[in-house]
Amino acid sequence: MKRKFCAGLVVCSSFLSHSAIANAVALERSTLQPYVGLDLEVKELRFKENGGKDLFAKRYPQGNIYAGIKFNENVGLELGYEQSAHKKKNKDVAPGENMIGAINTTTNTFNRKFTSKINGFHVDVIGFFKPMADYETQLFASIGLGLKQVKLKTEILGINGIAYADALKQSYDRNFKKRKAIMRAAVGVQHMVTDCVGLRATFGWENTARFKNLVSKEAPSSTTQPSLKNTINYGLGFFYTF
Repeated sequence: MKRKFCAGLVVCSSFLSHSAIANAVALERSTLQPYVGLDLEVKELRFKENGGKDLFAKRYPQGNIYAGIKFNENVGLELGYEQSAHKKKNKDVAPGENMIGAINTTTNTFNRKFTSKINGFHVDVIGFFKPMADYETQLFASIGLGLKQVKLKTEILGINGIAYADALKQSYDRNFKKRKAIMRAAVGVQHMVTDCVGLRATFGWENTARFKNLVSKEAPSSTTQPSLKNTINYGLGFFYTF
């Protein structure tokens, strides 16, 4: 994963360097062009072994709403907010398996529910490149920072197929919440359909591996804590330029 990240940074850095050079050449044509947009994406939020793998959902539909400004044809800045769906997953945890917040040391099978979501703001520097002057299609690459929050929860529904009473369920709840600043990068392609409306496709990466050994307020001394891997996301969207 680190090699892929380094390779991705090299690609993004090279792309942004090319854009910077083109930017210097095109200063005399510099114009500010604000835009707003919305992307519909899929985020693959992966968990480490014994840190939530196979317990929490892996794929999350999410929305990315953003506003940006192109300083000229080659360089821009974008601010946005992403919100994933609140995914739920039920799983029977057999004796000896990790329940997050505890290991099942009994001879019983616990029926548990695992819920999760991620959201937060981001700011990216974007480089644009138009490979063919006669076509309104641009390639782009970005690198930036995100302030993301992960929320996880585990609940017990019953034991050996027998439902627990609500009052008893709450005593076994475990809540995990953490906010961190993380690095992010993306590449994509966009095409202007009209003078003001465009479509774009994006593939991105986020350093969510910084979310590791998350602690719940209900069981702060637990040795079985959620830990994430790095995240990828991909999607389609549209934008409007002013």
